[in-house]
Amino acid sequence: MVRHNSGEEGVDELWGEPFKAFTMPIESFFESRYIKIAQTFRDIDRIIDRLAEVFEKIPGLEGLLPLFRNIRSAGMEEVETMRTDEVIFHIWPRFVAAKEAIEYFRSREMIEASGEALRFLEDGLRLAHTGKNIIGYLVGVRVPMPKTTRNFLSNCDRYQQTGSLDSEFHCVPQPGVER
Repeated sequence: MVRHNSGEEGVDELWGEPFKAFTMPIESFFESRYIKIAQTFRDIDRIIDRLAEVFEKIPGLEGLLPLFRNIRSAGMEEVETMRTDEVIFHIWPRFVAAKEAIEYFRSREMIEASGEALRFLEDGLRLAHTGKNIIGYLVGVRVPMPKTTRNFLSNCDRYQQTGSLDSEFHCVPQPGVER
């Protein structure tokens, strides 16, 4: 088991796939690869769909929704493209730009907020950044990371229920913000 460089769960497929390519019939090898790619797509969808549910009714964070759609499509295109294919030089920059758009996102509401409202929005943005990073991990290794995905979805639940990512803090609901 090789620990992912993010510090998240171990990913044994990084070492197992090259071995399988030489020990399995080619049809079986590709079938197992396509299954893992499909599972990776499923996890990317689960993360993006959950983030959309969390942020769709939060003034100041709903602007992330089109950015999530961009990272989903760019990430999936990156996963399904062979790194030796020349088209990767067009796909990879699109994925990087989609990640950076989330990284540098700031809304007017965030700039104008203070106190509990600012903490609530900052935790939401922190959740978005974590989701973006996990999608980056999934795209990079091209295999599912079920424990990491499950933990992230739990964090989405915590934020939606309490308004915070930290278990010791519970933000007071903000006017006009549905949770």
